[in-house]
Parts: sequence; C-alpha cells; structure tokens
Amino acid sequence: IVDTQVAKGPGESIAPSPAAGGVIRLTEAAALELPRIDAQLDGGSYDLLGGHVRAAGGAGDDVGWSLTAGTAEADPIDDDDDGNVDVGALDRRFAEGRFTWDVSDAHALDVGLSWIDEDTTEARGAFDVLGVLFAPEPDADPAWTREDTFVERTELRAGWTWELDAGRTLDVRALQADRDQTVRSQLTGDPEGPLGPEATTLFDRFRIDERHRWVGATYAHPIGFDWMVRFGLDGHEQRVRAETLDLFDLIGGGPAPDPEIGTDYLETWSAHAEADWALSARWSVSAGARYEDMAWGAVEDSIRREATQVSPRANVRFKPTPDWTLRLLAGRTARAPKPILAEVCCGQAYQRSVNADAERGTTLGFEGIFQPGPGFRASVYAARTTFDDHLVRVVGWSQVYTQTYTLGNVPEARADTLEAAVRWSPHPRVQLDGSIGWLAFFNTGEEDVAVLVTPPSFGAPVEVLIPMDRIPYRPLRTGSLSACLLYTSPSP
Repeated sequence: IVDTQVAKGPGESIAPSPAAGGVIRLTEAAALELPRIDAQLDGGSYDLLGGHVRAAGGAGDDVGWSLTAGTAEADPIDDDDDGNVDVGALDRRFAEGRFTWDVSDAHALDVGLSWIDEDTTEARGAFDVLGVLFAPEPDADPAWTREDTFVERTELRAGWTWELDAGRTLDVRALQADRDQTVRSQLTGDPEGPLGPEATTLFDRFRIDERHRWVGATYAHPIGFDWMVRFGLDGHEQRVRAETLDLFDLIGGGPAPDPEIGTDYLETWSAHAEADWALSARWSVSAGARYEDMAWGAVEDSIRREATQVSPRANVRFKPTPDWTLRLLAGRTARAPKPILAEVCCGQAYQRSVNADAERGTTLGFEGIFQPGPGFRASVYAARTTFDDHLVRVVGWSQVYTQTYTLGNVPEARADTLEAAVRWSPHPRVQLDGSIGWLAFFNTGEEDVAVLVTPPSFGAPVEVLIPMDRIPYRPLRTGSLSACLLYTSPSP
C-alpha cells in the first residue's frame, strides 16, 4: 500500500450508498515499484509463527507482476485460566497474485487474484447446557462446547483505465469474491454425561456458501481549469446460502437429520453524478447525488422486497491559510438489510433479513485539518447523523441458553461522533500516530422497539418489544496510539 486516503462522511456521491461514516481508499504499489524478492517472518506469544514471501518483476516498463504466499499458526488462548478456550487455534494459508499491463499510452489493465484458507480449531462454542444440567454438583462452573471453523475465500478483481484526450478518463472495475465456511460443533463437552462420549463428537452444524459480485464504471471530464464532472454506474449482489443443523435434534442418537436450507440475497444498482468547482485558491465546492435501487429477499420463500432513494451530497472546502483546510459536508445515505445468515458464532441462531426495512440517514459534519508540512498533520472531525429505520442486529429471543439474532429497525435514531488524530514524523525513519474518538448512538423515538423473530420452538414469527434508549452493540469510545520505525535502504 503506497497511499491511504480517508474521506470522512458521505460528502462524495461516488462513495457507496451505506457510507455514513465515510470511506477508506487504498492504493497498491505498482509491481515494478516492489523489491524483486522480499520475505517477512513473524513470531509472538501463544506460539504465533508465520511469514510470507513475495516475488515481483516485469517485462520492460509496460508489464508488471507480483506473487505472494504465506502462512500463520497460533495456539489456542485461555485468557482467564478458567479451563475454557477463549480464542481458538489458528492455521492460515494465503496467496495473492497481480498482473498489470500498460497496453498503450491510453489503456491500462490491472488483474488480481487472492486466496485464503483458514482453520480455527478448539475454539469456544455455545454454552454447554447439557453439561451444566447433568453436572454432578448443582453449582458447577459454567462450561462451553467446542467449535471448529473452516473458511476458504477467493477473490478475483480486474480493472481497466482508458485515458482519453483533454484529461478525460474512463475507469471500469469488477470484483467477485466467494466464501465457503463450515462450522463443526458439539452437543456437549462432557464425555461422562448421560448421552455418553458420542455426544462430544463434532457435527457439521452450519455451512455457508457466499458470493459477492460488484461492477462499476466512472467517467471523469474536466471543463477548463476550474470544473470537473463525474458520472458513474455500479451494481452489487450478495447471495448467501446457509445449511443449518439443530444439534438438539441429535439427542437420542440415530442418523443426523437433514439440515434446514435458506438462501438470502441483496441486490443494489446505483447511478451517481458529481461536479467539482474551484471558485478560487481558497474556496472549492463539490455537489452531486446518488440514485439507489435496492432489493433483498429469501429465495426459497419467494419473498422480494424493494426500495429506492435519491441521496444528494455536498462538500464546501475553505483554506484560510496554506496550512489549514476546513470542510463542511452534508449527505444522505441508504442501507438495505444484509443477510445475517452470513454470520455464525458460538451456537447462536440467525434469522432471515426479509422482515427488516431499508435504513435511511442524513449526515451533517465538519472537518478541520492542520498540516504545516509533510512531517506533521492534525485533524478533528465532528458529525451528527439522524436515521430513519436504523438497522440493528439484536437478540430477539433466548431459549435453552441459545440466543436467536434478528435484524430490526429503530424508527428514529441518532449517531454523534467526534474524532481527533495526530501524525508526527520527527525523523524520516520515525513516525508517531495517535487518535481518539467518541461515538454514541441514541434511540430518539419510542423506547420500546418492535422486532420480528421466529423462536426455535415456533413455526411463525412473533413480535417482541425490546426497550432501548441507546442503540445496543455500538462502541462508546475508541482510541489508539502507535509508533512506527521505518527503514528505507539507500538508492543504488
């Protein structure tokens, strides 16, 4: 990564529809800029051991390539020494390749492929209900079952850039990512219980096949020295097929029952347009809008829900001095419910996303940046976002120590954020970074929020009222401090 840009807030129409907090843009180094061969070895506590090797090269000034392969291993962690593993053992293998070709002065091609295979074993699963109920001592300590997770993910991405005359450009990008995940769980971790040692056998409790597809094109056209207009289209599809097995159906022995199968999807088509105008050396304005066409549903149940939205967005930048940049931003966002069948953890149950509505938000923000030189940068950002039908994942039902998660909507909500960050390089090879942030989510409507959930023992969804003044599962404060020692070899 040679460049990282953080755009706070939804001020740019090119930013994705749900990006109420902003976007992070990463720029990869060109293959010809990388060392021909480099390697890294990592080690740490809990017998962490890993590393990678990368080779890069090219043919002339037009063709470049890079290949990376690596691995990482670590032992399980029992952080509180209670006899139950908190973090499972890690066994990861990964590889990545990239090919770039400047076909001509006007055309450039960029293709990448990545693969990761990760096993997490001996991890903490669900609460061991049977182990505690049938424990010899009535006040036995809580215990958990074991859970192993096996994930394989591949990603293919491609991009084409066409540089036309007069500074005009056309960028086309596409990506496909596939994930196959299998979770194996126990009925109980107690081999001496009434069900016998067979109950400690690991079963395939959950399997996920997930696919993401994304494609987008953006056309940029400068007009004179003061104007730049951009137009674009993009589309995204997420499809998740989940196979779920209720381990309590295994009580009594016999062959495992057929798993329950469900496929949820999310489709979004977007169009965006934006104009940038440099009024003077101190003032600049950008304004645009996005149009969203969203659809989500369940395949087997033939359920399809749809929503559309037009999201205007704007930025005003002012530089009172060369060292200072002040920015005011405003923008609308929209977010459709994603399939929570894509999630799995700790023996919990997950509901379909079709009962939730699309979320809509409006953000007003301010950002101030002080940068007197390349070695120092300080920034502050403050924003308020008001939501209609804010999406939240909550525990809608708890039965036999198993929590059932569902997606719900908080009719009226608000998020306030305040962030400050400093980066200082007192020496070309030393870099210090620090940041602190405050983030709070509030329910500004009725305290009791209604969500639909289908309990394991019910055949139809029921409405549950959950009291909340704050939005649950949202961090209240964040902060970080880091130091980095950089070494750059002298030029030949």
